[in-house]
Amino acid sequence: MRPTLRAALVGAVLLALGGAAMADPKSDALFQAAREKLASAHTLEAEVVETFTIGDQKGGFTATVRLMKPNLGRVVLKPQGAESSDTTMISDGKNFYLVMTAAKRYRKMPAPPKGVGGPIGYFAPVKAFFEPEVLTAGAEHRHAGTKEVDGKSYDVVQFTSAQPPEGPTRYYFGASGLLEGMEVDIKEGARTGTVSFWVKNPRLDAALPEKEFAYTPPADFTLDDPVARLEGSLLKVGTNAPDFRLPQPDGGALTLASARKGKKAVLINFWFYT
Repeated sequence: MRPTLRAALVGAVLLALGGAAMADPKSDALFQAAREKLASAHTLEAEVVETFTIGDQKGGFTATVRLMKPNLGRVVLKPQGAESSDTTMISDGKNFYLVMTAAKRYRKMPAPPKGVGGPIGYFAPVKAFFEPEVLTAGAEHRHAGTKEVDGKSYDVVQFTSAQPPEGPTRYYFGASGLLEGMEVDIKEGARTGTVSFWVKNPRLDAALPEKEFAYTPPADFTLDDPVARLEGSLLKVGTNAPDFRLPQPDGGALTLASARKGKKAVLINFWFYT
């Protein structure tokens, strides 16, 4: 999925959490029951499935999730169609690690005070485990009946955003009393599609030892610092930029050398479209 689609999805997920409550007793009751269950829970184990279909693009991931409040987590994520490209996300309470096993690389950053880092932590069913108070029936939520998905019956609550993505978001509350699934309808230009996120077989308060969330990088793994890598690729101050030659709409060509003649600086603005 392209970054703009991912950003739109995350925006929809965050927009869905909170807002002024409307008079919809069925929706309110579902959200309240889920909040109460999550507020008293200490751990969560589940399988997670995310899928997206946007235009002719399809993809997603599956993951095993183990979480412990306030900010411990171990998530093993596998993209759909991948054989050996698992990514493990670990929060030990102090640090968050993004481990790329096949590449023998890892990233390290401070752990958030609540929840787990990484993209999976933004999805409402996961975010709500750590912060039940954000799980509220906001403006324009309404109970939309029940629906059977993969042989299970769910109560459906629908929300339609006035901001992009403008399609509806649907929440699925299962027999567990938890928010187990969500679907976001996406519109990006002429392309439309749906992103779904499901928590399968959620298990609250399973006994998880804290050592489950400890991590020491193997000796042959390399720390991947994207900021340092980017800074290392930049030209040093005072170094001449490499010259280029670009065709002009009215014929001829533009070079950096010709643009710099008689000037102290040249600003280059790159335009692109998809």
